[in-house]
Amino acid sequence: GLDFFSNMGINVQGSGASGRPYTKEQKPQRYSGTGIGGAINGARLPWSFGVDLRIDKSFRIGGNEGANPLFANVYLRIENVFDTRNVIGVYSASGSAYDDGFLVTPDGQSSIQTLIDSGREDDVDNYLISYQWGELNPDFYTLPRRMYLGASLQF
Repeated sequence: GLDFFSNMGINVQGSGASGRPYTKEQKPQRYSGTGIGGAINGARLPWSFGVDLRIDKSFRIGGNEGANPLFANVYLRIENVFDTRNVIGVYSASGSAYDDGFLVTPDGQSSIQTLIDSGREDDVDNYLISYQWGELNPDFYTLPRRMYLGASLQF
């Protein structure tokens, strides 16, 4: 006599997008770039994919057959089910979400050489590590998996 799947729903939503355009810059600077390196909006970000899920079930919690019944709808919503890390932004000079390209330029090499010339060779590794921390930009990626548990009353 128990019909578990009555008044229940499952929704799956998939989305995919081709890379959005951006304008590539010519010369890498610290965490940015200067000068246009090609056509305006001539470069593309990578493709992105995502899957969202919602499972819900309604329960009758009040009212008799003739009156207006009261229902509770309990749901679980999961965004980014597969926890994909889609790139949605890049450093415009390098085209990478991980590296701005500055350290391989003559200016970047000069900043490292300055540490070496001043007798602080031991600080080079610390400089490189802290520079990489500065390059980490969470706005360049989609949000991780998020789960919501909720309820709504229907009367």
